[in-house]
Amino acid sequence: MTTHPSQTQIPPVPYEQILIPSSCAMMIGFASGATTAGKLAGYQFMVENLHRLPQTSASWFFFQKTKNYKVILGGFKGGLKTGAKLGSWTAAFCSVKEAFTLLPPLERRKSLAGALSGLNIALGASLFYRLRPMLSPHRLLLGTLMGLCAGLAEDVKAHLEDKSPTPL
Repeated sequence: MTTHPSQTQIPPVPYEQILIPSSCAMMIGFASGATTAGKLAGYQFMVENLHRLPQTSASWFFFQKTKNYKVILGGFKGGLKTGAKLGSWTAAFCSVKEAFTLLPPLERRKSLAGALSGLNIALGASLFYRLRPMLSPHRLLLGTLMGLCAGLAEDVKAHLEDKSPTPL
């Protein structure tokens, strides 16, 4: 298989640069979603069952046991939902950032690639969630700044790795 000189080979993207941040985001999203959804499930159970509170100590035990099961189930469902959302958005951000770094002008400048990908993901999120036009500029600016910060962190890391300390 011969390649023509006009065709360029696209370097493979290391999967660690997409897999590790998105799996960390999924874990953080799961923890956050499980906590929030568990509390909401407990409140919902109490509101739905306030009209028939138990009268004996044995029935209070079963009441609390059922409530705890509902909290655990609601927390698990909410955690999976939030973790999947946050992991998906993070994977999309990392994929777009790596796609931007394949462009020759942005090859060594992860900060600009991060800012552009943050802007694109913020635009996609504001369109996906149908944010009001009044809120969109704020979200776009926030996405661009967060992407710039992520890219600057990678640039600083690469700069520090290139500078090896001189042996004594």
